[in-house]
Amino acid sequence: MDGTFDNLVDEALEDAQSSGAAQSQVALLTEAQERGEMPVESARAAVEATVECFNIAGLNGEVVESTGRDGVVIPGYSVSVVGSWGPEHDAAANDCELLHSAWVDKVYQLQPSVQVAREQYVESIADELRACLEDAGYETEPDATGIELSAQAGDVASATRGEVDCLRTTGAL
Repeated sequence: MDGTFDNLVDEALEDAQSSGAAQSQVALLTEAQERGEMPVESARAAVEATVECFNIAGLNGEVVESTGRDGVVIPGYSVSVVGSWGPEHDAAANDCELLHSAWVDKVYQLQPSVQVAREQYVESIADELRACLEDAGYETEPDATGIELSAQAGDVASATRGEVDCLRTTGAL
């Protein structure tokens, strides 16, 4: 098993247990620890439990799943209320997420296999990142990798307060 994943899931499991996460989330983390990965099915189960919690708490929750350009499936949700959203709704939504999915989602999105997929995608669009930066007047290193260009694009987006956002323009985000 990969030491990076082991550390990630061990930390998440410890945080989940110390924060009073639901047994279902702890079980998903324990299963991931045993198998050496957090499968998308586990992330979906955690999101479904979170949405169920929203609905029990009087919120309107719905499962929403997306697939990034990098091919990574991200199980998620939307949550709303009839009328105005208030602090009590924030608290209820936050409680449901912490109980049922926060640590599973963290492990799922930060696990090495997902990071590799994202890095491979960024490398595949290196030429697009370079062109976007250069078209906006920024110099790039001729031998910069997609990851390095992505970091530069992030710095430029931050410095220009999103006016020049090659990460979004190229779909790197």
